[in-house]
Amino acid sequence: MKRGFGVIELLIGFLMLSILVAIFLNTTLIQVQESKKYNYNIGSEQVNSTINDIEVNKQKSLKFQEELLRNN
Repeated sequence: MKRGFGVIELLIGFLMLSILVAIFLNTTLIQVQESKKYNYNIGSEQVNSTINDIEVNKQKSLKFQEELLRNN
């Protein structure tokens, strides 16, 4: 009668557990990378929007200054 686990069974169990942990870590890493890409895209859009707002305000300021010079 066989008692307990043999070395082969323990190695197979350890291999299966290692594969499950690797799959979990890989999935987590992919999610983190996608989250960083998403956050980068949001930040990039905010920066572009701010730059566009600054350019629009600069143009408005130049037009206002030209009108002031014409009226004087």
